[in-house]
Amino acid sequence: MKNISTIYVGVGLICVVLTAYLYSQNADVKSGTSKKPAVVENNTSSSAGYTRELDDSAGPSAKAQSEQAIIESQDGAEHSEEALNRAMENQASLNEQHGYFDDVELKTYDGYSDETLRSLGDAGDIRALIKLSDRHVRRLDFDKESDVLMEAAARGATSALVTRAISISSRLKAELYDENAAKEAAYDVLALCAVSSKMGNDIGLRDFRRGFVDDTNFVFTEDNKKIIDRRAASIYKDLNKKRRELGLNSFDS
Repeated sequence: MKNISTIYVGVGLICVVLTAYLYSQNADVKSGTSKKPAVVENNTSSSAGYTRELDDSAGPSAKAQSEQAIIESQDGAEHSEEALNRAMENQASLNEQHGYFDDVELKTYDGYSDETLRSLGDAGDIRALIKLSDRHVRRLDFDKESDVLMEAAARGATSALVTRAISISSRLKAELYDENAAKEAAYDVLALCAVSSKMGNDIGLRDFRRGFVDDTNFVFTEDNKKIIDRRAASIYKDLNKKRRELGLNSFDS
């Protein structure tokens, strides 16, 4: 019995030692896993699928990009403004070339006599001729109005052709022509428009021409087209003749 008891005590001690050993090993494992790994410097970060490595060398920062965007926006605005200024200058040049002037430009001629306007017109002042033609139409002197307008047109003011066409159409609308004269006047209106288009001024009269055709119920038959073409050719020929009298080159040259 004594030997058996001794054996039991020995086995118990062995179990205690073994349990202590296993507990010690487990504690070391837990301690090792709870320790944080050493911090390693890494210049790589990720956000929303975008990976940035070595930020300083990857490209401009957000601030730099913002500043660049502002500069480009300012440059674009300057270019747009320059383009707009060029367009306005070109339009002003075209208006001058075709004889379109605003009321402010023409108002400076209000105090001039007819003789002064005539003298200025002879020297090539289109504004003076436009103002003089306006005075003639106010006096219902349509023949003199026509002469002055055609002189302005001969000097290159296509606006004078449109003005004459409008003047004739106004008298047509007021029924100041008899039936036969009205038909002839309609041909003249459309021929003047055709010459203006030939001389490079079509935009300024499109709406007028369309409205005139609608108001008069004009029908462009083959015969009517031929009549208009012949009159337009005659007007253009007369303008070139007038240019030669004024010492100017023909439009064709």
